[in-house]
Amino acid sequence: MTGAYVTAPSFGLRALSLQPSREAFAAPEKFALKAASLLILLAILVALAAAWITGQFTRPLTDLVAAAQRAAGRDLNATVPEIGWGELNELSKSFNRMLVTLRAFESFQVDRLIAEKAKVDGLVQNIPDGIVLAGFNGDVLYMNDVARSLLDAQKSA
Repeated sequence: MTGAYVTAPSFGLRALSLQPSREAFAAPEKFALKAASLLILLAILVALAAAWITGQFTRPLTDLVAAAQRAAGRDLNATVPEIGWGELNELSKSFNRMLVTLRAFESFQVDRLIAEKAKVDGLVQNIPDGIVLAGFNGDVLYMNDVARSLLDAQKSA
């Protein structure tokens, strides 16, 4: 049993209240249970919000890293979507502009190499001597027509 005692001096009365302990302390116990449940629910909501916000920040960076790895593997058609906030959006736009510039440079270099190869082939074919280009392992990499005809003649002789 739990009790409470109070005097009312203006009336000259005294009051005593008795009630079972379980009933007296039921409200604080229910409150503690409700407060603990609310705190657990709030912690779960905060964890979910943190995971979502983290995903929103890391997804553009993950896409950018993947595109950079593809570009490093000579896949210059890899682009990243221009999403994200502020600096992330500027970074993805800059990355895409860089890839456009690299594609143009690579295209220019390939065209230039093909033109240079055509010039060298023309010069080498017009040399009256036989020319054979061999690799470090001894494999024949290039041979002009004069060398080819000389070697064929020597092989048959």
